[in-house]
Amino acid sequence: MKTRILLLLTLIFAAAAMIVNAQDESMEEDDVLGVVVQQAVSGSFDGETLTLNGVLPVASILFYDEDDDLAATQTPTTEMYNSWKTYGTMEGNEALQLHVWVEVYSGDENYQAHLVVTLNTDTDYVENEGVFVYDVVEVLEVTNILDPEDDKAELPAEFNGASVFIEIDEDTLAAWQEGRTEYLNTARPGGAAPACSFIC
Repeated sequence: MKTRILLLLTLIFAAAAMIVNAQDESMEEDDVLGVVVQQAVSGSFDGETLTLNGVLPVASILFYDEDDDLAATQTPTTEMYNSWKTYGTMEGNEALQLHVWVEVYSGDENYQAHLVVTLNTDTDYVENEGVFVYDVVEVLEVTNILDPEDDKAELPAEFNGASVFIEIDEDTLAAWQEGRTEYLNTARPGGAAPACSFIC
């Protein structure tokens, strides 16, 4: 069992590292600083919202350190959600827009999509429920992994497994840090902030 878990983590990190290194034509070479990796047991997509069920309470982050080497850390999903939510509610701010890559599994089918999303704050993330919802601003691309030539590929309405890779650039990181500071000041007044790397 341990070997299978390690293999799964290796595959996840390999995919995330590949996305860190993949650049859109419109992006400069060093725009992507890191990738947040979320895992979900199941989910749904209705064209307007992407709902993830059974989201792990900890998200992984792959990023480039000061020596430009690929490094990894983690962040509590609850803290990540509340940091982004707090940023969007601060005076003068708008909801944080995120570029995400989603790979979903539906039966024997496998799809990957590139989406622009914002956090849905109508459904709070609660750790023991594990539901995480994004509002979809734009669907940029959908690929049928098993049939890349399929030009009519669409994300399925329901799926039984998903990996979400969230691109973090300088603007996204700055917004995350701002929201995190405000959230922790409210949630832990006078208390020490939890240890972290990359986000700090």
